[in-house]
Amino acid sequence: MTVVCDQEKSSPLERDLRYVKGVGPQRSELLNRLGILTVDDLLHTYPRRYEDRRFPVTVSAAQSGAKHLLIGTIRSSRVTRRRGARSFLRVDFLASSGAFSAVWFASDYLEKTFVPGIRVALFGRVEKRGSLLQMIHPDYELLLDEDRRRIHTGRMVPFYSLTQDLSQRSMRNVQYQLLTQVLDEVRDPLPPAIRAARRLENRKFALKEIHFPSSPESLAGATRRLVFDEFFFIQMLLAQKKASAGRRRRIGAPGSFAPLWTEFRQLLPFVPTDDQDTAAAEIARDLESGRPMRRLLQGDVGSGKTTVAAFLIYAAIRSGAQAAMMVPTEILAHQHYLTLSRLFSSAGVEVGLLSQGQTEKSRQAVIRDLAE
Repeated sequence: MTVVCDQEKSSPLERDLRYVKGVGPQRSELLNRLGILTVDDLLHTYPRRYEDRRFPVTVSAAQSGAKHLLIGTIRSSRVTRRRGARSFLRVDFLASSGAFSAVWFASDYLEKTFVPGIRVALFGRVEKRGSLLQMIHPDYELLLDEDRRRIHTGRMVPFYSLTQDLSQRSMRNVQYQLLTQVLDEVRDPLPPAIRAARRLENRKFALKEIHFPSSPESLAGATRRLVFDEFFFIQMLLAQKKASAGRRRRIGAPGSFAPLWTEFRQLLPFVPTDDQDTAAAEIARDLESGRPMRRLLQGDVGSGKTTVAAFLIYAAIRSGAQAAMMVPTEILAHQHYLTLSRLFSSAGVEVGLLSQGQTEKSRQAVIRDLAE
């Protein structure tokens, strides 16, 4: 017997997250809670919002109560422990336009991170304590290499939906490492001619920019491409299903619904609108074609959608078929039942009601009538 492991799957994008560098078993379990099982799942887990952290301000320009990006060099760091209170780490920074400090509570482990002499970018809410500027629990990034791509500061920063024990920093780091590893494996299903005609970005660019946008403009371009893909492939799936479904029973011969529409109009206490005439004719052609119909009838409240639906019910029944109208609530079901009963009373069309609130006896009676 041959056993094929997950990491041996043919497509790199279908690999289990456990085998991705920078993820590992522990983070993989956390991501699994979010329904993220494979590389492809993670790649297509998009941020829910972004925070603009591109532009640093000087210490003198920082406003108390506002969120800012500050850059400074570490002067000192120390952990303070008080009996009966949480310990806290205070780091003092020196910038070209003045000094400021940052405080992290219950974060003693960070003391080794903040070594004097290192430049750091910090983003968070600024508060004034006397003449001193202070940040409480800011996000930070060590500027050890100016050429290194920044993830948490100095850019439009992504924020993802999380689960317990999974932080934004951890999620960003995982997504960034993933992009550097697998982006070259992404293939664009849309030919260049279609992309050019629709003014769409290529898929690699879109995936990179949706996670770590270079600018609001690039984010807009990435979003437009990925939204297009979702709608495009839904349409393709529906077209494939429609093609494979084959033909169904034809309800009426071509042109047979026109007299029925004239007949149905006589049942109405009002004159249908031109839009109702058009919609009824188009949908009737679908029913006459013998192919499964997938159609959305869109209109404002009170525009007459129910009247068009009632005609299709009437036409189907007059053609020897049955019809069902499904609605989302019992109240609406009762309303439509009364409306259709009154409308069809003079035409000899029997209307029944099936709802969860009915007694079992009345439900069985309707089901029996349907079967007969």
